[in-house]
Order: sequence, then structure tokens, then C-alpha cells
Amino acid sequence: MSKYLTKAILVKVFVLQLIVSVACRRSLEPAPPISSITTEKVFIDDKSAVSAVNGIYSKMNDDLNISSFDFCNRGITVLTGLSSDELTPGGVNPSLNQFLRNDLMKDNGYILYLWQRAYAFLYQINMCIEGLENSKSLSENTANQLVGETLFLRAFIHFYLFNLYGDIPIATTSDWRTNSQLGRSSQEMVYGQILKDLTKADSLLPVEYPTAERVRPNKFAAQFLLARVYLFVGDWDKSRFFADKLISTNFYLLEDDLNNVFKKNSKESILQFKPLDLDPYATMEGNTFFIENADNGFNYNFFLTDKLLNSFDLSDKRKQTWIGTVERESQHFYFPAKYKIKYGQPGSIDEYYVVFRYAELFFIRAESNARMNQLSMALDDLNRIRLRAGLPVKNVIDDSEELLKELASEKRKEFFSEWGHRWFDLKRWGFGKSILELSKGTINNFYFLYPIPAAELLVNPNIKQNPGYN
Repeated sequence: MSKYLTKAILVKVFVLQLIVSVACRRSLEPAPPISSITTEKVFIDDKSAVSAVNGIYSKMNDDLNISSFDFCNRGITVLTGLSSDELTPGGVNPSLNQFLRNDLMKDNGYILYLWQRAYAFLYQINMCIEGLENSKSLSENTANQLVGETLFLRAFIHFYLFNLYGDIPIATTSDWRTNSQLGRSSQEMVYGQILKDLTKADSLLPVEYPTAERVRPNKFAAQFLLARVYLFVGDWDKSRFFADKLISTNFYLLEDDLNNVFKKNSKESILQFKPLDLDPYATMEGNTFFIENADNGFNYNFFLTDKLLNSFDLSDKRKQTWIGTVERESQHFYFPAKYKIKYGQPGSIDEYYVVFRYAELFFIRAESNARMNQLSMALDDLNRIRLRAGLPVKNVIDDSEELLKELASEKRKEFFSEWGHRWFDLKRWGFGKSILELSKGTINNFYFLYPIPAAELLVNPNIKQNPGYN
């Protein structure tokens, strides 16, 4: 990914990126597709095809506006962190405060930006899938690798869209006429498409990463997301199967030193996004969260809630390593410090944006076992995470509900400020309302789905609003 923004690649993916920029204006109703002649030129050989797919990662890892929050680059982490009980903003921003109060309006600009960017990515992904499948000039290995990658990415985007908005339009084509009329699909249909894409990706992707770094998906990344999706749909046997399969490979390892977990050479990373070489911000989460000093105030910073901070034991290495503190006017403020580089010189940044990491597999396997009443095996996985955090092991727990609560508590501390884990788990486990009302007051159940953006409702009459939003 180190050459995403070079002139050669920009020339090769210019048409795809141009369409993405148009699609951002009307999300599901992009400009008419490029001609078959242009498509054939983009996918005429292996090098050009790889460049076209690399253009997707470039867009996913770019932030068009530093003051916005992109779908694949800090947006999900920040906005769901405010919606849950993880983050509080340092300054006053009415649109962000809607997330904090769980009182979102359908015209909220951040909601619209998330939606538009996600469907812009899907449009670019679908164009690549169609171009790859129609090309007759690619080598078999390259074609399989790239089709597997793009199917994985399509599943990845649909997964997060569904968990943010609920029933969503499933975008599997670049045909603008079809996309402009898509209605919402049920959970069963959305997850069915996700599993279909991931299963095929698993069959096409090799175990070896296509680059020396883990910045593009391999077979194990597809299997990782399969394990998570099966957990979310309640198929405990299959979620445990894939989690156990990946853990048993010994291809990945838990980092003993928590300082290394979010480094580019982390043994724990299953998939990372690499900061763009021309971007001075290092990872966008590092730039957003890490505070070097308090001299400029806190208008653009985010801090951990007292409830999250107080949930850590004093001896917990995660508190000592992954939480930073800054003093201002004799007060201490605590912020996420998993990423410790705010700015960086191109090519010298040793932190990459971690998307999937090995530790989650132990939670997936533990929860699957706990729900199937295999409590001792679930407890073993829980204790493996606790030991890495420097905590004593938990003794025998002979009640599945108690064990699930312990897992929820531990996962909160392991994955705070990462990709919406807490927000999705609060919804999925069914106790989000009772938890959030302890600190936020009355919470309506419909707030656990974000509203469909008002702008989208105007351009597509086949999309209906989520219940509860006017």
C-alpha cells in the first residue's frame, strides 16, 4: 500500500476514484458506470488490476475532511464510542453531542457522511469485482486473490453498515439504475449476503498475505470475519469452529508487551490499514485521540468516561499502557492511547491502523462455549486474556450468565475505543438500555440503530426510516 498515491496508480484508478467522488454526493445513486472499454483497460493485466484494487484501500484509509469522521478511518470508533459509555468530547459540538445524548437527528451530518462513504466504497468495490470477473487477461492466482479481497471488503462494509443502521440496502452491483432504487433488506438477507461473500472469499484467498505486511486480507482474515458474523447471528457451533481453527494455526500470537499490539509488525494483527505515505497524520485514531499537551485546549479531543476508567483494576496493564493522561488547570484528563503517534513522516510511521486482532478470537470462542454451556473452556480463554493484562485468573464459574457478564466486562476493557465493539455488544447482548441509563438517563430502544440520513430518504423513495425517528 505504500504507493497508493503515486502518479502511476492515480492514473490507473482515476476513473474509479472519480466515480466514488460523485457517488459521495448521492450515495446509492452514483454516476452512470464507465464503459466496458475503460474497464477492460483498467483490468488488462495483473499490475493494473492490483493498482485498481489498491485504490479501494487508499480511499478507505483516507479522510477527505480532517474535521469529519470517515467510515473506515476512526468514524465508527469515535461516534459509537460517544453513543456507548466509552467517550466524551472535550469541546462543544452540537452534532457530536447528539451521539453522546443518544438523541440523533436524521439530518445529522456525521450520520450522512458515514452512509455516503460506505456506499461509495461499495460502488468502487462492485466495479472492481465486475471488472475482475469479466477480465480474460489476468493470471489465475492474481484474479483469485483480488476477487477474494474485494468480496471480503464488500462483506466488511455491509457488516458495519448493518450494525449501525439495521436493515440496509444490499449493494452488489455497479449498475446505477439498480442502486438508485434499492430498498432495505432484512437481517437474514444482509447476513446471508455477507456469509456468501465471505465463504467465497475464503475459498479464493491464500494463507499467505499478498504483501510483506498484513495490510490486505488473506484467507485467515476472511475466516476471522466469518467467526465474528456467526457469533452475531447466534450460530455458536460455527463461530467456535472458525475461532478455534484460527487459534490452532499458531499463525498469530498474543503480544506479551502491550506497547507492540498496535505496531505495524504486531504478531497479533490479522488485518491492518497502512497510513497513506502522503498523509502527515499517522493513523487517524492516533491523531484524533493522542494528546501531546493541553496548551491548545480540548475542543477537538475525546476523553474516556469515568465509568470506563474506573472499570480497570489498578494493576491492569491495559490501563497503564493504553490510557494516557494530560493535566490542565489542575485536573487530569484521560484519553485512549493505544496509538501513540499523532503525526509522522511518510515511510517512517511504525503504527498501523489495526482492523482485526488475534485477541478477539479468544472472546469469540469463549462466548460461543459459554452459550453452549462449555464453561470451563470459556473460562480458559477469558483467563488467557486476563493473564496477558497482568491480572489474576478467575476461579471456577459454574453459571453461564455470570460467565457472560465477566466476558462482557473483560471485552470492554480489551477493546475500548476500537471499531465500535462496545456499542455493538451492548445491543447484541440486550443490556445496553439498562447499562446506559445508569449514566445517561432514559434511553429509548430505537436509539440503538442510527437514523437513515434525511438526504438519502429524499433521493430514494424505496428506503424507509428506522422506527422512532421522525
